[in-house]
Amino acid sequence: MTLLTRDTMLMALPSKAASPALTRAGSQEIIDGQDKMAPGVCQGTTGTNCAGLQLLGSTRFHDSTNLERELRFDIISFDTLENTQVAMKGYTVEGRTHAGAKAQQIPVKTGADATEAVAGDEEYVVTLRVGMVLAQVRGVDVDHKAVDDSAKMQVERIKKAAVGRNPDA
Repeated sequence: MTLLTRDTMLMALPSKAASPALTRAGSQEIIDGQDKMAPGVCQGTTGTNCAGLQLLGSTRFHDSTNLERELRFDIISFDTLENTQVAMKGYTVEGRTHAGAKAQQIPVKTGADATEAVAGDEEYVVTLRVGMVLAQVRGVDVDHKAVDDSAKMQVERIKKAAVGRNPDA
């Protein structure tokens, strides 16, 4: 099973050193599951009760010449596989909503335990489950291949961080 701590969440979130498709790093945030804001953020993101919430993390990368182009990485860690699977159902719905009304499912292999990718007029969204960790990679005005590659990279970062290995090493 994959369980992230605060330190391993920091490692799992892509850094500048990870060299994602876009170059200018935005802010990196981590919210402890016990923080009073955490349930509301998680529930708003997944539409579920977020039982067993441990940590939330996110970071963004923007194109330095066009701030509308963005890759966003979000990670949510839970205490059990069951709680993670419940939240995954809602997280995929949220991903479809971000993609827009004309969203269509796209096949993509990421190495995750579960993956759903949807492309629409608004965004291209890949929702992932790796053990007890959910992740979502959202691209706005970004090439689909760059989002797919970023989703694969996110899965590898979660797997490495979960066993205490720094993905940037």
